[in-house]
Amino acid sequence: MDLRDIDKLVEKFFSGETTGMEEAQLKAFIRMNEVTENLLEIKHYFDVMDRLGEESLDEAFDDRLFSRIETKEARPQIRRWTYRITSVAAAVLLLISIWFGKDLIQPKQVYGTIDDPVIAFQETKKVLDEVSKKMKKGLTPAKETVDKVEENVKKAGEIKKINNALKKTRNINKLEKVSEFIRSFNKVYVEYGNS
Repeated sequence: MDLRDIDKLVEKFFSGETTGMEEAQLKAFIRMNEVTENLLEIKHYFDVMDRLGEESLDEAFDDRLFSRIETKEARPQIRRWTYRITSVAAAVLLLISIWFGKDLIQPKQVYGTIDDPVIAFQETKKVLDEVSKKMKKGLTPAKETVDKVEENVKKAGEIKKINNALKKTRNINKLEKVSEFIRSFNKVYVEYGNS
């Protein structure tokens, strides 16, 4: 075989387009001739494939395979029992929580109605006074926080006024510099006139 033909076969082999006959030709060429670096990978491939072809399964393989299959079938039954037990446990837990939870839901005091409007008004007033006290107690920290925020906002406004006043004093500083410049100019004029 020509080296060009071998190169074409190698390209076809790596792209997966060789037929069985072409692979046999390539294998025969590699076995009979000295192998270059680009054919070394193909030689290793053929060596591995030859070794794999020589290996066969022993007679105990089927027994081992079927024993593993049987053990894997037993696992779903264990899972089914596990699911059944956990579902029963969940149902029992739900019933217990309902049994003890009903005391939490039901009120412990029974409230009735008052037929006398004066007594009803006084009781309502007591309850609303108690609610008012508790709300005042809860709102006091919030009121203090709001007062602090308002105070800081006022201070921020005063700081803004101070900043505006400082900006105006910068203009006064500029005027002073101009005044100094004019005085220096006046000195030069006076000294020129005296000499």
